[in-house]
Amino acid sequence: MRQCDHWIQKLPIAVLVTAAFMAPTGTVEASDLLVPSQYSTIQGAIDASASGDRVLVAPGFYFEPIDYLGKAIEVIGLGGSAQTTLSILSVDSVVTIDAVSHPAPLSLIGFTILAGSGRVIGNPPSLAGGGVFVRDSDPLLSDLVLTGNSATLGGGLYAQNADLTVDAVSFVDNGAADGAGAFFVDVEGDLTDCVFEANDAFSRGGAMELIRSPIKVYDSLFLANLAARGAGLSFSDNSDAEVYDCTVIGNIAVEHGGGISIDQFSDVILSGLFVTENEAAQGGGIGITHFSQAQLFDVTITQNTAGEGGGLRIFESVPSLDRVVIRGNSATGFAGESGKGGGIHASLRVDSRMRNVLVADNTAIDAGGGIYWWGDCAPTLIHCTVAGNSSQTIGGAMISENYSVPDIWNSIVYANTAPGGSLLAQDSTGEWIFRYCNVEGGGLGPVHFLNFDADPLFNADYRITECSPSADSGSSTAPYIPGTDLDGAPRVQGLKPDQGVNELPVTAGPCFVRGDATADGIINVGDVIASLDYLFIGNFDPPCQDALDVDDSGLVDIGDPIAAMNYLFQGGSPPPPPEPVNPAADPTADLIGCSPLDG
Repeated sequence: MRQCDHWIQKLPIAVLVTAAFMAPTGTVEASDLLVPSQYSTIQGAIDASASGDRVLVAPGFYFEPIDYLGKAIEVIGLGGSAQTTLSILSVDSVVTIDAVSHPAPLSLIGFTILAGSGRVIGNPPSLAGGGVFVRDSDPLLSDLVLTGNSATLGGGLYAQNADLTVDAVSFVDNGAADGAGAFFVDVEGDLTDCVFEANDAFSRGGAMELIRSPIKVYDSLFLANLAARGAGLSFSDNSDAEVYDCTVIGNIAVEHGGGISIDQFSDVILSGLFVTENEAAQGGGIGITHFSQAQLFDVTITQNTAGEGGGLRIFESVPSLDRVVIRGNSATGFAGESGKGGGIHASLRVDSRMRNVLVADNTAIDAGGGIYWWGDCAPTLIHCTVAGNSSQTIGGAMISENYSVPDIWNSIVYANTAPGGSLLAQDSTGEWIFRYCNVEGGGLGPVHFLNFDADPLFNADYRITECSPSADSGSSTAPYIPGTDLDGAPRVQGLKPDQGVNELPVTAGPCFVRGDATADGIINVGDVIASLDYLFIGNFDPPCQDALDVDDSGLVDIGDPIAAMNYLFQGGSPPPPPEPVNPAADPTADLIGCSPLDG
């Protein structure tokens, strides 16, 4: 349930009427209990309340733990979290909401909650929910600041077997062994417009740890949190969560998943995320491990650092990546790690599908500046661009080892560097399969289909530009062709898909001069001879079929060399545009093209 479902609960007191309910002795109206004008303490008001009532708290500082006592009530700080504070000096949760089953509204709104240390649960015992403890209840938590709390599980918030709505809550400077900001187990619900900042977990989930919890997270910030694993967000043990339009920045994990860790059979959707400046030994930006199936869509992973897998570390999992930018990340080899996979480090049967993925400007102190594949990986890459990456040994672009065989379609691998070796590297068991790709320097391996090596004419963001030879050079038979490119433009606009992450408009494809069959910049008798050779002998392989269509009929036939001869020797009309002084794409829609793969 999103926050809009609760607007009625936030209306001014003068116009808000809470639900009434039937008691055994007749009809009882819900009441407002005022603190401190009617009751000196919040707990005193709760003790006197019944389900359906509201406890309305005036601005101030209140030293007391409160327990809802299983009642469906609303506790509201009238001055909001900036003016109303709850704190305690004892070992307890500041707020306890446990075993509330009544259908009346249940909420906690408008408080700063600090210095809690949790209540004892479980065997062996743990302290849970330093700030707020929720179990077997479905509350709304809104306009809260949870700060300076600590516990074993859930320093700021612990929730178990609950359906939560968490709206505009800040989790700041809380500590725990797991889930320093929040710890969720078997929890459903929505979390919207929240801030997790400077929380510190000894083990997992600096900001938030989710176990078996299909939470949906929207429009939230995860900033400068610390943990051993998943310093920003940690998902484990079959957590099928969804995260939308969030920023994950400056989090540090000692071990794995600086920004986000997805582990142990979890299936998490990440959409619209910006993941930057995070650090870890493995997977500086995101770590996906142990049979997880994350789906990344419209995600940017940039300027992250790790010992290996600077941007993304995948181990024994099968995520899918669509419209993802992995740029400017670094594998530095710190913490004794390999220093491989500046952009992506993938190992052990990673059979991912990657579409419209830009892997650019990443660096590795060892191998695989862009991507490192190891251990029987068989990923499929469609419409990807791997460019501007570097390594200090081999595989400036990518490296394939230990029986890994990436299958790459309609993609561009260009402008990568490796001072110590090849741009594409493989060991004796690794292979590459390139199909309809533009690959600099060859190195295509034993299996490849209809590829070429030509400057793709990138702009500063590694999109191909007008006149690029990669326009119209992909294959329409590639698997899983997406409906849009990385930027959301329709994917096929010309005769065939373009290579790489972006699709050019139909009028911006490969450039040529009509009639210049040999592509030497002038129209002369050599072009006529070449055209006749192409038509009747078959020895001439034209750089651009469109250039042979002298009369712009949409066909290459005998009429074209006749038209060229008439222009050259009989004073006939010049060929239609593009002219020699202005090479351009074909302005006429027809069924012949100008790709290096045409002919």
